[in-house]
Amino acid sequence: MPDLSIHERAFIKALQDEGVQFLLVGSWALALHGVLVNPQDLDVLIGTDLGNAQAFARAWDCVDPKPGSRIAPVTLGPYQQDTIILGPGRGDALTAIGGVDFEEAWQRREMRTVGDLQVPVLARVDLIATLQSSERPRDRQRLALLQERP
Repeated sequence: MPDLSIHERAFIKALQDEGVQFLLVGSWALALHGVLVNPQDLDVLIGTDLGNAQAFARAWDCVDPKPGSRIAPVTLGPYQQDTIILGPGRGDALTAIGGVDFEEAWQRREMRTVGDLQVPVLARVDLIATLQSSERPRDRQRLALLQERP
């Protein structure tokens, strides 16, 4: 199981400290569901209600306090992707992903342990749905690997 970088850990901790509703998605979700991938970045799906957007902005400011580094100070749109610089790595904060409604996915979230953190991750059923909605060959390959696992 891969481990989070110090910068990814700080970002997740900031999200948790601010009470942000978020889910790990992308390659980290795959890894936490047992698919052998090496996550290259940290993708998080963020709920878009106003309170959550404000909490997300505060969390982002904790890890990247440069003025103007955050695109969305108080609102998050129906589909938005903001890149977050996490030390030498990066992450993406997403407000939507294919095949998944955030509120429903939040209710089905699974908590997983990464190092010393408990993190909310996209449930297997939602991970399958988002991979099925993608037309990228890499996602089709990852779907096959996920479906091979019980």
